[in-house]
Amino acid sequence: MTPRQRRYMGALTVSTFLAMGAALTAGWLALAFGAGSAVLLARLAWRRVRTCWREGI
Repeated sequence: MTPRQRRYMGALTVSTFLAMGAALTAGWLALAFGAGSAVLLARLAWRRVRTCWREGI
């Protein structure tokens, strides 16, 4: 393998790892945001249901 090919392969490997890391980070952030939103909506809905049930509506 020539030095140019080795350098090219190194750059390709580094960029691949960076792309994978960015995709994984974005995926985990989206998952955490989605789960947090679901929990928040469930808590708000449960509070609303409890209030309505207590007032007899």
